[in-house]
Amino acid sequence: MRLDLGDTTADAIRFLLLGLGVLLLLRLAYAGLELWMAPSMTLDLPAAIATFRNGYLLGDPTILVVGGSGVGTRLALCALLTALCTLVFGILGAGFGRMMGFSPVRSGVQVARTALFVTGAWWCCAALALPPRSVRIAPTELVRNVRPSVLGELSLPWPGTETHVTIASLDRFEQRSVASTLPACGSIEKVEAVAGTDRMELATITPQGADCDQERAKAKEALGRLTQLLERLAR
Repeated sequence: MRLDLGDTTADAIRFLLLGLGVLLLLRLAYAGLELWMAPSMTLDLPAAIATFRNGYLLGDPTILVVGGSGVGTRLALCALLTALCTLVFGILGAGFGRMMGFSPVRSGVQVARTALFVTGAWWCCAALALPPRSVRIAPTELVRNVRPSVLGELSLPWPGTETHVTIASLDRFEQRSVASTLPACGSIEKVEAVAGTDRMELATITPQGADCDQERAKAKEALGRLTQLLERLAR
């Protein structure tokens, strides 16, 4: 007995399967790139820094990503912003097409299609390769880069600001715990570069999970290792 789903249902199923296939291929490509770009484990500082990349695919192994959510949250926000931008530009395109005497539906669809590819490409790039806040660890200086962003998660296509701080001008690298109101374990563990009263965040971990003591201990261990390597660099 042959099941007749109808053209609309069949098309919907095909699009669903296509979407799932694209997501699977993107996930496999991401995993491959992450493995290929991973620093050698024989290099202590780059290996320690790799723990604080938040899933970003960065070619420079000396860049620390400061704060932000994981790659899954960023990709979900990427999809939401892409859909929102596509809708907004489609409406604007339809309005402009009507003003110019063209078919508003056709104009809106054409503009929305272009917006889908352009904005989707940007937000995807922002989610995977352009952290809003990062610090590059150079041999003689720290270079902080802060980009304008949406909700502190996805960078906007505008220039960021760079701040250069010489390592010789620093008093110390400090690991500390800060109380937090986030729905996690009640604290944020961080490493900062300290120069007088000025502090520069270099890495943060927000412990969360069923066993807060264990998660907090793991965070302190990873940050402690990073602090030791940074202090060794400063000597």
